[in-house]
Amino acid sequence: MIVHFHGNAETVADMDGLVALYRGAGCSVLAVDFRGYGWSTGTPSLVTLTSDAAALMNHLPRILRDAGLQGAPCLLAGRSLGSACAIELAARFEESFVGLILESAVMNLLELPMVAEALGGKLVASLPDPFLNAAKLARLKGLRVLMLHGLEDDLVPPSQAKSLFEACGVPAEQKELCLIPGCGHDDLSGDERYENLVAAFLDSFDGVPISPAKQYEPASSARPVWVSCLGCFSHDLAEAISAERSGR
Repeated sequence: MIVHFHGNAETVADMDGLVALYRGAGCSVLAVDFRGYGWSTGTPSLVTLTSDAAALMNHLPRILRDAGLQGAPCLLAGRSLGSACAIELAARFEESFVGLILESAVMNLLELPMVAEALGGKLVASLPDPFLNAAKLARLKGLRVLMLHGLEDDLVPPSQAKSLFEACGVPAEQKELCLIPGCGHDDLSGDERYENLVAAFLDSFDGVPISPAKQYEPASSARPVWVSCLGCFSHDLAEAISAERSGR
């Protein structure tokens, strides 16, 4: 099972190609929309991004059980802004996962060229890192980690991926950084080299044992309303739900 968090200008419905790659490697997919994205309710907010992701752990054991996947190995994946969510769960709940895939990951949001340009260099330098992704990765001990980044990425510079890789606390043989020439920020997952690297990484988990994801007691037995989009995503399922909601 792969728990996936998409990027800023995306929703779960944009994941057909990536889901096909995951499914081709024999993996089920739990794709999560941010608050205020897709069918999730509420208002998007950087302030609640990682805490919303952590709330997923209140429901993950039941989701796996309902899907017949209880006890299956679980991996985390995050793309671009979604890397902050995947890293948050990896750092806080490492024992529930076996691997982490980071695509075009952000080390420090405030150091992105577009953010620094908008806010001004001196102002940005005075602000705290909102996610502390490097510090969280430094806490990891046993996960296997795959990082992929386009060398021509002009939104999240490859230097941020290198910083995250160096900070990652797992042993050197358990982490890999792949910088792919000719790819930018939004075309990486469609590249054959990316597909081969991800498929090989997923194949390496065949037969890996893992204890079922722990049950983290929620504050309420009901799902938060913004979790309405959680589920094992497939294109057919999305189309069926969309048709039902529109009365077709």
